[in-house]
Amino acid sequence: MPVFLSAGKPGNGRFPSELVEVFILRRCHEVYLLALWILATGTAVRADATVELLAGIHRIEAEVANTDQLRSAGLSFRSNLGGSQGMVFVFPEVQRHCMWMRDTYIPLSVAFIDEQGAIVNIEDMEPLTDAFHCAERKVRYVLEMNRGWFAQRHIRQGSKILGIETKQIAPLSRIRMNPSAERAS
Repeated sequence: MPVFLSAGKPGNGRFPSELVEVFILRRCHEVYLLALWILATGTAVRADATVELLAGIHRIEAEVANTDQLRSAGLSFRSNLGGSQGMVFVFPEVQRHCMWMRDTYIPLSVAFIDEQGAIVNIEDMEPLTDAFHCAERKVRYVLEMNRGWFAQRHIRQGSKILGIETKQIAPLSRIRMNPSAERAS
């Protein structure tokens, strides 16, 4: 059953009910299709690539989410995450990216990281919520770890994450598929 919100007349600062209904139906459809896929395959969407990152002396094994599909799925439907495991989200554009925890069962801490690998801010996120957690300024990367991982290791704003700027975790639109062809032109 579609959800309707009262809209009133155009120009009163509220969304027309038709737009709200379309938005809600589209989001429900996306979640429904993802849930069907997970039920059919028995697994959540998993990143194929992992990368080793360093935060000070601490090693991180991070799954790489560098496509729209992988970034949308994130760590959804996971029941656990290893002690030094996480997911690094790589965005094709630098902006104030935001994260949420819909369909994510694990409490997480999220670090927003600039292009030089410096942590801009860290937020703790509650499972199964739609609350937005956003970067304080423009970033290219987001690193999700078990809740408290950064605090327990005294990693905070300004700390560097090494290995995050490597070519193997670039958004697919930024990876050079055939470098020799580029030199020839």
